[in-house]
Formats: sequence, structure tokens, C-alpha cells
Amino acid sequence: RLHTLQELRHAAEGWLSEVIDLLRTQTAHDFRLYKSGTLQRRIERRMAMAAIETDDIDRYLRTLHGDARELDLLAKDLLINVTSFFRDPKVFDLLAEKIVPELVRSHAPDQALRIWIAGCSTGEETYSLAMLFYEQIAATKRDIKLQVFASDVDPDAVASAREGLYPETIEAEVSPERLARFLTKEAQGYRVLPDLRAVVVFNVQDVLADPPFSRLDLVSCRNLLIYLIPEAQAKVISLFHFALRE
Repeated sequence: RLHTLQELRHAAEGWLSEVIDLLRTQTAHDFRLYKSGTLQRRIERRMAMAAIETDDIDRYLRTLHGDARELDLLAKDLLINVTSFFRDPKVFDLLAEKIVPELVRSHAPDQALRIWIAGCSTGEETYSLAMLFYEQIAATKRDIKLQVFASDVDPDAVASAREGLYPETIEAEVSPERLARFLTKEAQGYRVLPDLRAVVVFNVQDVLADPPFSRLDLVSCRNLLIYLIPEAQAKVISLFHFALRE
């Protein structure tokens, strides 16, 4: 029997919501506000890795019900961690030339300059931003305390960010001056120096469910909203609006 497109869509929605419910009840993750297309592609990729045909979703559902490890691996795969130091350099150039100097220059000396990286993944973006602010505060000799908050829903990514240890390949992304100033060379790669590490607080946090930070001067949220449905995007934007100072 030929399936209509609508029937196929209903079938996909049925198994997808079953997978999402299973993840929500058995792991710490709620994917209900993520785009279904993204989730479906990632689940199908996981099925291929488990040597299960993409049209045999019933077999994969049985696997998920009986195998907590596969459920955890799927949750990890759905938490999309893509990041690097100074990713998309034009953005960081703009920040370094316009945004950061203005924020530092106009900041009241008696209050901390507070920034939040929402969806910080393994910390590269967080440390990149912290470097820019650190450099600008030092260059202007302003006595301003820097507070950097970084959060992600993935506990493993946050643990890795706290470690602050990165492979030698970051030499392609971080200038020799910054490598010398902010990182130290170890056998396994480069580690963020305690001075820079000390201004950052990493937290496990779900931006859709947990209360946001407040009285912020800058929020950086990159490559997170694209995975969320429009209602969730609007909710996050209004949270940021509430979290920022006037």
C-alpha cells in the first residue's frame, strides 16, 4: 500500500514523541521544544551507528527501552556541540573594535561588568570573549571587575569547559600573543591560565527551563536558537531581554 505524505508525517511524529518522552523521563533532557527535523536526522544517524535500518523504528524503540546506555548516547548526540576559539572571526573583530571598548569605556567602576554565554558548549567561545574583555580592561587601565557566566544543558560539555584544556590544534585559531598571555602549554595541549579561568563561572543550565542570569551587560547566544521551534526562540529572546540591563 502506498503511504501518503501526511500518513508518513503522522507516523514520524508518533515515534518521535515517544523517543522525546522516553528521554524526558529517563534522562535529564527535555527536547520537546527542539525542531523535529533536526531531532529526526540525529536519531536516524544514531540508528545507523547501531546497525538498525531507518525504517525499523520499532526495533530502535525496543533498544531504547531496554538499553540505558544507548539512551544516554542518543541524548548526547542530540545535544549539538559545535564550537571553536574565535569562531567566525568577523564577529569577534566587530566585538573587539566596537562593542567591547564601548562597554568597558562607559561602564561604572563600582559595578562588575557581567556577560553571559548561553549554550557555551566546551568553553571555547566563553574564553575567547573573556580574552577580549580582559585585554580591553587592561589596555584602558580601568579598575573594573569582570564576571563571565557560561551555561550549557550538557553536563559533560560544561565539565570539559571547566577543565580548560584544549588540543594543540587551537594554534590555528588563537594568536601566538594570546596563547602566551592566556594559556600554558602542557603535554596534552594548552590549558587556560588561572587568571582567566577565575573570571568565568560555568553552570549546567537549560535556558528554556531554568531562571536566567540578571543585570547583564552582554549576552552571547550563538548556534542555539537555530535548533529550537519559533515559540521557544521567542521565549529565549524575551529571557535575554529581561536579563540585560537597560
